Amino acid sequence: MSLSPERESMELRGSAEGGGMSAPCPFLGHKNYEPVEEHAWPCVGQVWLARRVQEGDLVLIKLIERGPSVSSYLRSELVLHSRCAGHPYILQLRDVFLTDVHLALVLEYATEGDVAQLVLREGALAEPRARALFRQMLAATATLHAMGASKREARLECKLLAREGGELVVKVQDFAYSKTEQINSDPNSALGSLPYTAPEVLNNTATEGEPVDVWGLGVSLYRMATGRFPFESAATPAAGAPSSVPTRDGMQRVLSRIASAEYDAPAGASPELRELLGGMLERLPARRAALAEVAAHPWVVAGGAGAFAPPPVAAPRWSERELQALVDEASRRAHLGHSDLEALADEVLDEEEMDDLLDELELDEEGQLLSAAMDDEQAAHEYDDEGQAAELAPPHALA
Repeated sequence: MSLSPERESMELRGSAEGGGMSAPCPFLGHKNYEPVEEHAWPCVGQVWLARRVQEGDLVLIKLIERGPSVSSYLRSELVLHSRCAGHPYILQLRDVFLTDVHLALVLEYATEGDVAQLVLREGALAEPRARALFRQMLAATATLHAMGASKREARLECKLLAREGGELVVKVQDFAYSKTEQINSDPNSALGSLPYTAPEVLNNTATEGEPVDVWGLGVSLYRMATGRFPFESAATPAAGAPSSVPTRDGMQRVLSRIASAEYDAPAGASPELRELLGGMLERLPARRAALAEVAAHPWVVAGGAGAFAPPPVAAPRWSERELQALVDEASRRAHLGHSDLEALADEVLDEEEMDDLLDELELDEEGQLLSAAMDDEQAAHEYDDEGQAAELAPPHALA
């Protein structure tokens, strides 16, 4: 498989061998995965593009630092993601493994960027094309709701794209695996996903997840069909465009328009699409269209698409008990060996400082750092009669 032409979706960070980087790939030498490049992808986070050794295809490997910050929320997201095995429109979790420093999630590699980039590049999508992508997003959302998961990430940046049989296929990545991701993508917060935020979330009255997700899907559909967000001013540059610089006044106007569900009906849209958007972008959650109503709407089933039904999923690869054990182990960082200390020190110290530090460090047989208590007399300053420090006894090196 060749590298994606959508390279603008990720920021090249350096090669696996450390070119341009201060440390080598954390899973370098793994028997199943060969690192290719490190990237930053907006909705997946810091990841490595890697090649599966036996299969030869490309995957993404997301690294989560081990330690006490690994939470039960991560376990629930892992369980949810694993239950989506085989879903054609949800980014697949291929594998999980531990290194001494990281929990590694092996993800399907969606080669064609994301839907937000598609809209920025091509502008408003024709209704048949927008319908095809929207049905796939709807199928993924319906599956997650059937599993009891609501209030998911709504951004088009998290609707990745792959090419299958010559057609673009949505791969939804709605899973938050770290505290930072949870904060930035939490639909109960206006942070991170402001243009998709439902009115009841803004005024902190949201009680059910489904209306929030329907609103987010409505914003996504509007953006695909028009090339812009529904609550932008008509004079505002398209969101995400190079000339689009948010201002305080601009954000206040957007918030005001969201709170009142004030938007312009998309020019040139079919009556059916306008009706669907009106039901999804209804200000009051109780009057907003339900997911089942959206799925049965004439616009969704038009154009030969037929009746909507979420696709089946396969049996999870791992049991909840296995994933819980993995997360428990990940919450305990493995002991660091001398080579690990070298790599960590190299990230923050120059060569001379690193050598000085490593000279002072020793490990016991279990990999724990040894230390000697500092002698009180050597640690104390001795002062002359004028209050000046006469001499500072050097501390013992860590033994």
